[in-house]
Amino acid sequence: MTWSPVLELTEKIKSIVADSFGLHSEEVTLDTGPSNTPSWDSFGQMELVLNIEQEFDITLEFDEIFKIVSTQTLLEVVENKLDESRK
Repeated sequence: MTWSPVLELTEKIKSIVADSFGLHSEEVTLDTGPSNTPSWDSFGQMELVLNIEQEFDITLEFDEIFKIVSTQTLLEVVENKLDESRK
Protein backbone atom coordinates (compact mmCIF):
# COMPACT_ATOMS: atom_id res chain seq x y z
CA MET A 1 0.00 0.00 0.00
CA THR A 2 1.34 3.40 -0.94
CA TRP A 3 1.35 6.11 1.70
CA SER A 4 -0.05 9.46 0.60
CA PRO A 5 -0.79 12.80 2.26
CA VAL A 6 -4.54 12.19 1.83
CA LEU A 7 -4.29 8.78 3.49
CA GLU A 8 -2.19 10.28 6.29
CA LEU A 9 -4.79 13.04 6.82
CA THR A 10 -7.60 10.47 6.81
CA GLU A 11 -5.84 8.34 9.45
CA LYS A 12 -5.08 11.41 11.61
CA ILE A 13 -8.74 12.52 11.48
CA LYS A 14 -9.97 8.99 12.28
CA SER A 15 -7.63 8.98 15.28
CA ILE A 16 -8.99 12.34 16.50
CA VAL A 17 -12.58 11.10 16.05
CA ALA A 18 -11.73 7.98 18.06
CA ASP A 19 -10.10 10.01 20.86
CA SER A 20 -12.95 12.54 20.94
CA PHE A 21 -15.66 9.90 21.33
CA GLY A 22 -13.88 7.19 23.32
CA LEU A 23 -13.70 4.74 20.41
CA HIS A 24 -10.95 2.42 19.25
CA SER A 25 -9.40 3.81 16.07
CA GLU A 26 -10.24 0.61 14.15
CA GLU A 27 -13.93 1.23 14.96
CA VAL A 28 -13.91 4.56 13.11
CA THR A 29 -14.88 4.52 9.43
CA LEU A 30 -15.71 7.33 7.05
CA ASP A 31 -19.38 6.64 7.85
CA THR A 32 -18.92 7.13 11.60
CA GLY A 33 -21.14 9.99 12.74
CA PRO A 34 -23.81 11.07 15.22
CA SER A 35 -26.39 8.70 13.72
CA ASN A 36 -24.35 5.59 14.59
CA THR A 37 -22.16 6.78 17.49
CA PRO A 38 -24.07 7.34 20.76
CA SER A 39 -21.25 9.43 22.28
CA TRP A 40 -21.30 11.82 19.26
CA ASP A 41 -23.66 14.42 20.72
CA SER A 42 -23.51 18.21 20.64
CA PHE A 43 -20.91 18.37 23.42
CA GLY A 44 -18.83 15.71 21.70
CA GLN A 45 -19.11 17.63 18.43
CA MET A 46 -17.64 20.73 20.08
CA GLU A 47 -14.82 18.71 21.65
CA LEU A 48 -14.12 17.19 18.24
CA VAL A 49 -14.01 20.64 16.64
CA LEU A 50 -11.61 21.92 19.33
CA ASN A 51 -9.36 18.88 18.87
CA ILE A 52 -9.33 19.35 15.09
CA GLU A 53 -8.61 23.08 15.39
CA GLN A 54 -5.71 22.45 17.77
CA GLU A 55 -4.23 19.61 15.73
CA PHE A 56 -4.30 21.44 12.40
CA ASP A 57 -3.98 25.04 13.69
CA ILE A 58 -7.17 26.11 11.92
CA THR A 59 -10.41 27.79 12.96
CA LEU A 60 -13.64 26.28 11.69
CA GLU A 61 -16.47 28.65 10.93
CA PHE A 62 -20.01 28.10 12.22
CA ASP A 63 -21.30 26.86 8.84
CA GLU A 64 -18.34 24.47 8.49
CA ILE A 65 -19.03 22.94 11.91
CA PHE A 66 -22.63 22.21 10.90
CA LYS A 67 -21.45 20.42 7.75
CA ILE A 68 -19.77 17.78 9.93
CA VAL A 69 -22.16 14.82 10.01
CA SER A 70 -19.61 12.01 9.60
CA THR A 71 -15.89 11.34 9.52
CA GLN A 72 -16.10 11.76 5.73
CA THR A 73 -17.62 15.24 5.91
CA LEU A 74 -15.12 16.19 8.64
CA LEU A 75 -12.30 15.11 6.33
CA GLU A 76 -13.74 17.22 3.50
CA VAL A 77 -14.11 20.29 5.72
CA VAL A 78 -10.53 19.96 7.00
CA GLU A 79 -9.13 19.38 3.49
CA ASN A 80 -10.91 22.50 2.22
CA LYS A 81 -9.72 24.55 5.19
CA LEU A 82 -6.11 23.40 4.76
CA ASP A 83 -6.29 24.16 1.02
CA GLU A 84 -7.56 27.68 1.80
CA SER A 85 -4.71 28.30 4.22
CA ARG A 86 -2.13 27.32 1.58
CA LYS A 87 -3.36 29.96 -0.88
